[in-house]
This record gives sequence, structure tokens and C-alpha cells, in this order.
Amino acid sequence: MKKIGFKMLAVSAMLCTVFAACNFNVNGGSERAEIRVFLGEGGALRSANPETGLPEFDNENTTITIIDDDGTEIARGTTSLSADVAVGTKIIVTARVTTEAGVWSASKRHTVQAGINDIFLQLSKAPKSVGNILSRVVKNDSSGIEVTLKLDCGDNLIENVKIGGNLKRPITARDGIGRIYVLYDKGGSRHFTRFDVEGDEDDGFEAAVKGKLPSSAVLTNMAVDAKTGTIFVFDFTGIYCLKENTHNTFTCSSQLPLSTIDPSISTVSAVAAYNGTLFFTVPLSASLPQVNKLFACKAELSGSTLTPLNKIEKQLPKVRQDNAFDNNHTECTGLFADEGGVYCLLEEHKLSDGMQYALGQLVHYIYSGSTLTKKTEIGLNSDNTVSTEKSIAFDARYFSSPAGFIGYDEENIYIADDGVDIHEDEYLGWCVTGNKNRIAAFNRKTNGMSFDDAGNATWFAEYAGRRRETKIPRLLWSRDLYSGAVALNLKTLDGTVKPLVQNIGTRQQDKLMTARDSTGNVYVLYLDNTPAPQLHLERFSADGTKDDSFGTAKTGFTFPDTGITDLAVDFKTADVFLLKRTRAGLTDTMITAYMAKADNGYASFSGPATVPMPDVRGSVTIDSVAAFDGTLFFAMDVKVGADDVKKLYAYKMQTAGSFAFTADKAETELSQLWQHPAKSPMVCTGLFVDRKGVYGVLAQKNTTGGADLYALGKIVRYTYDGSTQLTPVVLSGNNSGLNPAAANPGSIGYDAKYFSYPAGFLGYDGDTLYIADDGVNIEEVNENFHVNGNKDRIMAFDCKNNTLSASSLDLDGATWFKSYDKYTYPETKMLLWEKGSSQYWVGDNGTEAYSPSSALSTTPSQHLTDVFCYDQNGNLYIVMRDGSDYQVKRFTPTDTGFNSTGDMKIKDESERPVSIAVDVSGGTNILYYGINVVPVVGNLRLSVQKIEWSDHFVGEKEPQAFISAENEQLTALAANKDGVFVGVKQIYEETVGGNQIPKYRLKVKKFLKGKHADGSVTVVENASSYVDPDNTDTPIPNPQPYSSSQLPYIEYEEAINDLQVVEGTLYAITSKAEETKKWNNDAGKCTIDKFKMSSALYKIGKTEEGFSGNAEKLTEKEPVPPVGPKPGVGYGFYRFIAVKPKKLVIASDGAYDVNGHLSGSSGNPVHNDNKVLTYDLDGNLNSPEEKDAAGKFSKELQPGSGFSWE
Repeated sequence: MKKIGFKMLAVSAMLCTVFAACNFNVNGGSERAEIRVFLGEGGALRSANPETGLPEFDNENTTITIIDDDGTEIARGTTSLSADVAVGTKIIVTARVTTEAGVWSASKRHTVQAGINDIFLQLSKAPKSVGNILSRVVKNDSSGIEVTLKLDCGDNLIENVKIGGNLKRPITARDGIGRIYVLYDKGGSRHFTRFDVEGDEDDGFEAAVKGKLPSSAVLTNMAVDAKTGTIFVFDFTGIYCLKENTHNTFTCSSQLPLSTIDPSISTVSAVAAYNGTLFFTVPLSASLPQVNKLFACKAELSGSTLTPLNKIEKQLPKVRQDNAFDNNHTECTGLFADEGGVYCLLEEHKLSDGMQYALGQLVHYIYSGSTLTKKTEIGLNSDNTVSTEKSIAFDARYFSSPAGFIGYDEENIYIADDGVDIHEDEYLGWCVTGNKNRIAAFNRKTNGMSFDDAGNATWFAEYAGRRRETKIPRLLWSRDLYSGAVALNLKTLDGTVKPLVQNIGTRQQDKLMTARDSTGNVYVLYLDNTPAPQLHLERFSADGTKDDSFGTAKTGFTFPDTGITDLAVDFKTADVFLLKRTRAGLTDTMITAYMAKADNGYASFSGPATVPMPDVRGSVTIDSVAAFDGTLFFAMDVKVGADDVKKLYAYKMQTAGSFAFTADKAETELSQLWQHPAKSPMVCTGLFVDRKGVYGVLAQKNTTGGADLYALGKIVRYTYDGSTQLTPVVLSGNNSGLNPAAANPGSIGYDAKYFSYPAGFLGYDGDTLYIADDGVNIEEVNENFHVNGNKDRIMAFDCKNNTLSASSLDLDGATWFKSYDKYTYPETKMLLWEKGSSQYWVGDNGTEAYSPSSALSTTPSQHLTDVFCYDQNGNLYIVMRDGSDYQVKRFTPTDTGFNSTGDMKIKDESERPVSIAVDVSGGTNILYYGINVVPVVGNLRLSVQKIEWSDHFVGEKEPQAFISAENEQLTALAANKDGVFVGVKQIYEETVGGNQIPKYRLKVKKFLKGKHADGSVTVVENASSYVDPDNTDTPIPNPQPYSSSQLPYIEYEEAINDLQVVEGTLYAITSKAEETKKWNNDAGKCTIDKFKMSSALYKIGKTEEGFSGNAEKLTEKEPVPPVGPKPGVGYGFYRFIAVKPKKLVIASDGAYDVNGHLSGSSGNPVHNDNKVLTYDLDGNLNSPEEKDAAGKFSKELQPGSGFSWE
């Protein structure tokens, strides 16, 4: 800074500004006069002592003004100026000298006389005002706090002053001419320095003072008497008085022990002196309430002896006076003394233990020499004095945390208010939200006070501040289907999706260890596998920027424990907790936690804090963790009796000093979402805590077959009393997100009104919490509940109204953890078999020959039949004979064929089932089988039995009667969710022309599962069993096959051979054998001479509808006559032999041949037609894919004395 020069205490340099003019000015003709102004006496320019510390006047620091009575400026100058003034004008002449540290001024009124007017101004040694001493924090980390002291003009006074220790903050004082004295710590040493009025250090001062003090003296406080210039310094046990004889030449007293003044004094908090009186305050820390006492005494120095005289003491008021605050100390942060008495600056704050306040007060006492009389108390709202509220919001009208006196002028004393912005947030509660650095001005004349912002000054304490942002960006994530790694992104508030971590390996399935603080920072604990498994702890700001000074991104960071699995961040304080759960003995587990505090920059983690927890049957893990205001919350399984129970715990932590779990805890059980047997584990996938309580999201699902399918979620909310109670908040209606269908057993379809599988909290916007819903689209498809893809979305919970809804927010590509395939309809291979052998095998198109690799697995005693069916999932069920027992064998489709998955014996069944059907819709498993009974007495009777099973298709099951009917022959069965469908043949006679003509009809009857009929559909009506070969439209009565006189005739054998449901529509296949019979002498009866077969495919109708009317013939296959050497082709649709989407695959077991009477002696083989036909239901049904089958199926046309079909 610029060195101007200092002369002598009395400003005697004569600076003369001459104003000269002619006696009569042409401008107005008024008489003018000459004005001369002198600074000093006698008009002589005097030389000043350069050691006095006062400024030398020059063009830069000196201003002289002349104004008239109306305030109009007449002239302005520094060391030279010319002007004229009319005679008789009343003027005010002012001189002002301004330096970095103060202002000196003088003024005089004068009436201009004719001639030369000499005006002498004498400047006082004492400045009219001294500039404020400001402070700015320049370092605040784990190694401590440092500040730089500045002058009001902006020039640095002292850099990197250390804060803390036994000198809480630097102590400053001014002497009578404005010089600055500072006691401070820097570089590991304590210093006592003086600065002149230009802010330049007095280089010899510190050495001169220390040279007079004992070497053992450690200065703890000091004051300078602005009236006398006497310096008082304190060490831990006493007081020294120094008088300056000449520049930096001092006389020092011997120590005055503090105990001499009062035996109770152990330390001194603030000091001031004026006109020989010493004022100081003493904290009464040993008593309650914790207050201060003010002492005043005359300090008389005689030789080297300092004697206190007329000691007076006064207890200072406590800032917060209710008994609840007795343990909170009121500190006296500064004293200021002048001719009007002493001003005491009191401060009290508490920012922990559930208290948030910072208050202050200025108390003015008048000192008479023998009494201290309180005159003024200001700066503290009187309501706060007796208030029992633990927290008080910042109020700009009052002190927040006054830190000391920093300057003065003729009217005001200026005070540093090291303010704390305390605010009651709806969701954070009472918290420090930042700094309120201000300068208070107390007017000593009016006793009024005002506050101004401190600008760049930050004083001493810096508060990081925790303010809940009204909106924080949302997390988004997706799991790679192949590697399983999770990519974590952030949707910032400007709409940009920013990658955070792209290769997260979660230690627990579907658990991402992230946490948020109230400013939107994202904290992530994760493993990666590149190049080897490594644990990371990282933080990202709300705009997605990685914090390179935090966690593993910071050089030298090490984890306190490599076994850490869980992360929590205090939403209010941003303190970081790392946790793990381990087994501790045979019957207990243990939670171990570590903490790093935000207010020391996460310098290091604490030692471990542990708490024992109950055992758990399964994995020793924690589901979710959260923290708020020093309380840890975690959800996990614990063993209660023989069961694992999900519980939520709240533990109040000791975070000041040593880190530990306290005895204050609360716990509550989290009820299962699925209350039925065979349940999957429920998981607490996320916890979020704010002032209003604890929010937890619970999820439970089963997405694998063999049991009820469900994907459920629920949000629970608890209030917390901070000690021992977690109280549930009732969420009415659908607002918990739990589908009410969970109250009943059975699969539960996806419902957009409820959670599907909440995966964790994402962020919030105002009162709304956003939750990832890792949705599972469970829906009824193919007559059963299946997982049919994803329903990923974001759900919104309104914390104010306790309502849940689906959000319209974009997922931006996020898929959360699970990705589910769309349901694909079963597509099995084709079943092939061969009459007269035990060979059953599968192929892709029906042309593949038998091989052991494609064969169905059976034991040697098991003999499969051609009675089989498929269920909705493509499982194959085949009736088999094992000894004398009838059983049904189940095969489950695979990519290569079928695997045997169970054998079920039909108890006490002696009749071979004619047809079977299996329905596994709606979570039920029912086998239906039909038999035809021809009693010795009575009519033909069909019977359908049913067998239900639960999980495993094994063992012996006793059937239950389902339906029965007389005079009907059962030929086919099918079943689905809508009922049981029975293909029957009814045989009857009709009188035509006096003859009894045998007829038949084919029907499909529908029976609801309640056993009552729901109509029927006619497939073939009023068909004749026998006709004349020469006129097939002419029916004939029953023939006499054993009479040689019987004329040739045609016999029709027609039936519904199989039924199959495809996407809710029932289809039937029929075959019609046309047998031309005539008398054969060799056989002694009428035998088959010509055989051909035709078939048809029918659409019976929608299974959900009642049955009536006639079936729709979709297509038919007529026999193809032989042409020359090319044999004829017959079609006998027999079985549906595969399950394929939108297709029907039919085994055609047919034949076409002639000359049956000669077939036994002919060398030509009998011709059979075994084919596989595939009909595309969305294509041209008249053009099926037709292939020659590798299997011979069930029947063959045999040669002999006429054909036989067997």
C-alpha cells in the first residue's frame, strides 16, 4: 500500500488555499473578498514527527471545501485552489483527511469580511471515524480455519490468521489516533502487532512489547485505552500494563494476578479500557445458568506495580433465560468503552441436540467510577429471551451471532454480526441454511440500531448450510441383460440425461446403493469389475458433475472397512454413513457403521460403531438404509421364532465427539404384502426420511411358473418421535399402492392404479416423491396368467395429501433392474408314433424317422397309448398302461423335445380312457378323462371324470365324477377356462318309407365347471350309417352282414376324433371312413372291398360363449381316387399332434384302396396314407402344408379276405 508519511500528533502543517479577487467584480458589481485557509495555528507550515503515526497531508488524502449556509458548494480543493466570495456571505470551511484506517476533520463557520480573510483550522489527533476491520474466511478444511483481516478500503491487513484454539478469534483494538492493534495466531505462533493509520505494520512494535514481557507470558487478550494510549495485555493468569514513552519504547508493569481482583476469575473473555479504567468479562462456566460477569476497575500504575482500584462487578444477562437452556453458554464476544461507558456484546447459539438458534444482544452500561448502571439493551427480541422454543428463525431486525466490535465514527459503533441463517423447512425441520454476514451500526446518540450486508466480509464462522431444494434431479438406471451391470444416469433439471456410473456391479440382486442429500447431490457406493472387483464411493452434484474431492475420487482415500455393503446420507446434514451387517455368534448379527461428517469436509471416517441385532435365517444383509438429523433407519429381516420378519429400525446416533449408537431406538414390523402360502421374500427396496417421517417402499413378487404370479408394491409411512416410537400413517384407499387383490390367493394381473414392483426412490419435486416402478406385466393370456413383458414407469407420491398416482414423466430409456420377455405362445414339436410298437418320438415337421434322441422317455413297463392332449402351456399328457393300471404321463416341452415331468395313476380305473383333456387355467390344474361304458344291462353310457392336483403331477389320484350321459358315445374332450367340451356321437333310428333307418349325429357339448350344461353345437346332423352303393343318397336299413343274400352296401364310420382350443376358439376334426362291403364266400360274411377316408376341420365357436347352432366347416379333405398306377389318397384326421401359435397340426391316419377281396392273395401291398397337415388359421385353409408322416399312427388298412381297418 502507498506510504504517505506521518508527521506529528498536532496537525500543524499549514495548507493554505487562497481565494483572491478584485474588490469589484464586473459580475453583478458586488464587492468580493480574498479568503485564506490555514491548517494549524499562525499560518506557519510546521514539520511533524515522523514517529507519531499521523498522516502527512497531500493531494490524495486531503480535501477542503467551502459551502454557504444553504449547503451550496462554493469551492473545493486539496493543497491549492482559487475562487472569490462575496463580502457578507456566511460560509462553512471544512478540512478532511482520509486514510485507509480513519478520517480526521475540522470545520469553522465564518462571515466574509472585506479584504483578506484568514481562517485557521486545527485538526484533532483523534480521528472522527475509524474504518471497519473486516474478516474473510480463506480456508476451512480439516486442518482448521484461517481468515484474512482487511481494511474497509479492501487492502489486506493480515493474511491467513488462524481461528480456534485458546484464542478463538483475532482480537483488535484502536488507540486514540486510530492505530490498529491485533492479537492473533498465525503459522503456529501468537503475534501482537500494530498498524499505523495507513494500514502499514509497525515493524518494531511486536519485538518491543515482547521484550518487556516475561518470556513465559502467553498473551490471551488485550485492550488499548483510547484516551491515554495505555496498553493492557492478559495472559492465562494475570494482567500487564504497558505505557509507550517514545515510539516503541515501553514501560511495563509486573503481572497483576487475576485472582487478586477476584479469586473466582479463571479466564477472561473480552477486554476494553478507557481513561484509565479497565473493563473485562469473565465467563462463569462453573455455574448454571452459564452467564458472564462484567468487572470494572481503575488501573493505577505506580512504577512497575499495577493496582486495581474501585472494583465493580455486574452479572450480565443470559441471552436465553429459560431453564431449558441453562447448559448453553452466553459468551461475551466484545467490549467497547468510551466516555459514555462500556458496551457489552453478548452472543449465544446452539446448532445441535435438537436446538437451532443464534442470538445476540448489545448491553450498554454507564460507568460512574463507582457504579455500573444499565442504560440500553438492544438487538435481542424480548420474546426470544423467555421463549421455550428450542429453535428460532433468523430475523433480520436482530443480532444473529455478533462476533465483535470492528469500528466507529462520531455517532455509530460498528459490530460484526457473524450471522446464521436458521430456517424452519417443512421437510427438513429447523436447520442452518447458510450465512447471514452483516454489519450492525449502533447509534450512540439515538440508541437505535440498523443492519447492512457485510459484502465480501464473512467474519469467522462459515456455515455450509442445508437447504432443501424444492426440486432435485431424478435418478435413472438400467441393467444390461448380458453382463448384469447397472448403468446409472441423472436427469438434470434442464432436461439433460447425464451418465454417472456405467458399470455398477451390485452386491445384492436388484439393489443399487445410492443416496441423496437435500441439495440434490448423488452419492453412490458400488463395485465394478474392471480390472478386478473394486469398491467405490463417489459423489455427483445436481448437474451430474463428479466431485473429485470426495470419496474414492480423492487421492489417498481409503475405506474404513472393505466389507462395507450399504450407504446412507443424512438428508438434512449430508453426513455420510457406511454400514455392514455380519453374523456375530450363533444367534445374533451385528450392524457396524462408520460416519464422515459434512461440516469437516468428510476428512475421514470415524471408528466403528456397533449394535447387536437378532439373527436371520437367510442371508445376513440389510435391505435399505437412510438417515436424517443424526438418526439411522434401516430395514432388514430378523428371526422371530422360526420365521424371518421384516422390521424397520430407527437408531439415534451420537454424532458429536465419538460416534456411537445410543440407547434411543424404535422398531416396527413391516407386514408382508402377500399373506398366503408359498410366498416369495418381501424386500424393502428403498427408504427416504425427512422431517415428516420415514417413507419405505416394499416389494414382493413371484414371476416364475408353478405358483401364483404376482408383483406387488406398497409405500408405508411412519412418523418418528426422535426416540422410541415409529407411528404408522394410515394411507387410505388405493394410496398405499398395494393391489387389494393381494388379500386373496391366486395370480394377480397388472393394474396401473397400483405399484407393480417399486424399486427405489428417484428424487422429488416439491411435495412429490418419485419412485421407480420396475413393473411386471402380468396378464391373462392363453387362458392363464403369464408375465407378458414390462410395465416400467415412475410413480408419484404426494407427501402432503398422502396420495399415489402414476406419473407421466419420461423414463428416458431407463428399464430399472428387470426386463421381462413378452409372452410367447407355446410351440411344441410334433408328436409321432407307430402302431404296434412302443415308439413315440417328436419331430419338427413330421417326416423325421424315429431315433433314440427324439424318443419320449418311458420305462420298459410303461406302454403309451394314442390318447393324449396338451394343456395351455404346451405340456403333453399321454394315457399309458403300466401293468394293470392306467396312468397319465406328463411331458414338458423343451427346445429339443419333451422331458418327462410326472406320472399320475388313476385310482381304481379299469376302463381305458377314450379321451383326455387338461386345463391349467386360473391357477387350477385339472385332468378330465372320458370313458364309454357298455353295461350288461342297459344303454351305452359315457362318463367324464376329473382329477385335480396342485404342485406336482405324481402319485395316485382318485377321480371325481364330472358328468355322465346315456345313449351317447364320447369320442373327444377339450377343456379350458370356460368349461369342458365333449365330442359325442349319438346313434338313433328314423322311420323312412316304413323302414327303420339307422342314423347318427355328431355334437360338441359344453359343460361349465359347475357341471351344468351350457349348450351344444351340431357338427353332423341326421347322417345315415348305411347307403346304397349305386345311389348314395338312398339310405338303407341295418344290413345283414352274415347273410349271403345281402346286397352290397356302404357303411360310414364317422366321429369327432379330437378337439383343440386356440386363443379362445374351439376347433374339431372329424374323419369319415367309407367302407363298401359285399358278400365274401371265403370269409362267410360281408367284408370290405373298397375303403376310402375323408376328413373335415370345423370351427365350433368361442369357448366363452354359450353353445348353439351348427359348427362352421372350415375345410375338408376329400379322398383322391387312384389314377393309373398312382394309388388313391385317403384322409383320416385323427389327432392334434402339436401346439403352435395360430396353427393346427393334424395327424391324418387314413387310407384309400380297392379290391379288398383279393388283397389277401395279391402281391400288391395295401395302401395307407399317414400324413401331417398344418393349417395356418390366418392363412388359406384350403392349402395346408401337407407332408408324409414318418409314423404309422394308430390304424392300418390290413389285407385279407376283404380289408380290415385296425
